[in-house]
Amino acid sequence: MATTENVAVHVTFTVRSGMEAQAREAFAELVENSLKDAGCMQYDMHVSVEDGLRYMLYERWESEELLRAHQDAAWMKEFGPKLEAVLAGPPVITDWKPL
Repeated sequence: MATTENVAVHVTFTVRSGMEAQAREAFAELVENSLKDAGCMQYDMHVSVEDGLRYMLYERWESEELLRAHQDAAWMKEFGPKLEAVLAGPPVITDWKPL
């Protein structure tokens, strides 16, 4: 079902030890490109103050359709292997909607 309600996404990543610099470069590229995608309202990456290998991404989109378009974008598919190379495992992704 199509919806125009804003959607938020929370993602946690764990980076491979020794890959911190490469991860920061990859995350910077991810943020820069994502902010250019239609419907992106917010795309903020954070690093844990307690564990420099843990990162959190908070993103907001104008609609679920625009979020899905972002996820299906050609540049995201090309970017995937670059991100996977620096991660210790798959990211944990949860979608959220406003109350």
